Amino acid sequence: MASPEAMVSLFASLAPRHRDQMLIGPKNIYAEDPGKIVQRELRTTQSKPTKPKQLAEYLTASGPLHCSDGWSYLGRALGALVTGDRRAALHLAYYAELRAAFSLLSSQGIAALNRRHFVITEKGNIQRLASELGTHRFVWKVLETWGQTDNASTILGNTLTPYGVAISDWLTGDVASWASWKPVAGEWFSRIGLDLRLIAEDRDARNLASYGVGDFSAESEPDIDERLNFVVSLWELLEPDQTARFRYLDQHLLRITLEQAFSATYSAGSDVTHEAYVLDALTNGLKEGWSSATEDFLLRKVGSEDHPVLIAARRGSPLSDASRHIEAMSRAALLLRVAAGSWLKHFRDAGFDPELLAFHWGPYGRSRGLWDRGLELTSCAELWDDIGGSLDTVLDWMKDTPDAGRSAFTATRELAGPLSVLSSMEVVALWSLA
Repeated sequence: MASPEAMVSLFASLAPRHRDQMLIGPKNIYAEDPGKIVQRELRTTQSKPTKPKQLAEYLTASGPLHCSDGWSYLGRALGALVTGDRRAALHLAYYAELRAAFSLLSSQGIAALNRRHFVITEKGNIQRLASELGTHRFVWKVLETWGQTDNASTILGNTLTPYGVAISDWLTGDVASWASWKPVAGEWFSRIGLDLRLIAEDRDARNLASYGVGDFSAESEPDIDERLNFVVSLWELLEPDQTARFRYLDQHLLRITLEQAFSATYSAGSDVTHEAYVLDALTNGLKEGWSSATEDFLLRKVGSEDHPVLIAARRGSPLSDASRHIEAMSRAALLLRVAAGSWLKHFRDAGFDPELLAFHWGPYGRSRGLWDRGLELTSCAELWDDIGGSLDTVLDWMKDTPDAGRSAFTATRELAGPLSVLSSMEVVALWSLA
């Protein structure tokens, strides 16, 4: 049986590699093309890989990298969105979802390798699964099944950290109780906007986008304001601060969780009101006290509407619908956030020092153009400076440019610099993992 705890131990065992400035051993035979190598090995041995420890090392080290690649794909999807290429945006958004799924399943000890699939057991051993489904079908089938388990709700409870506090810690009181919520939390993914069945369907939408030749009728001109508004709203939702890597996103997810938990655990005629439930959760989560703004937000007295990205993530428009790429990008962002949180908790449980991976993230940031030679990352806030400045420029342009002057043509030329920055989501990988 797959073991998340084994993944913590395996990641901790990589510390000597990291001290030598390596992600995996230099002689690891699976580094280049693990799926192909495993296929060749199994044709010979018929049972298991020839180097199980090396394969376990590779699978452990690759989990966070799948997540960072997913953020990169999502950034490229934003770039395609801005230029009006919704088919390319959908294609890239789907692969962002797929990489997020790879990463999340890897954190749970589950690996998909080209029809040869494995789990890492409690003792850290590699065990082959009987399934020979193709990678995509296997990943979505397993993820959908896993999403209904207690383990999935535990992962969400421990990895989403609104106001710097894990959601499970908000539900430790007599009224707002984790014990009463967890048994009915199997649908938590779909409740917060991550219906895993819709994500699996995004594969079919991607097929239409990737292999189709486009509409034979003339395409209507995409609305540039709509596109830019989505770019802005997604980035604003992902903004970090000093206490939380996903400040606003986790706050919205907390509000939805508390509402769903209250509805699931108290009947309509109960003496417990929603307001009493929220106040108990606040007492559990923010023991030092909270502002009226926080209370009003959780009770929907201010900002009563769900965030547009969360609304889009919950929609399941027809596969060929003109907004399906927006929905897929929204779901990708949520799944990537969960995957990143799962690995970050593994890092903490393993006693991992993030400085050990500076040798990797430094060249990564420079190669992606996030900072120049001779400079190093110092804080999430520093990473946000470029993003915040670019968002301000885009918003000012939308406000100050007359309707007649706002088009895809003028936007891509007059906002080339800011839009280039906003199409690079590698910074999110850094503040979520580094």
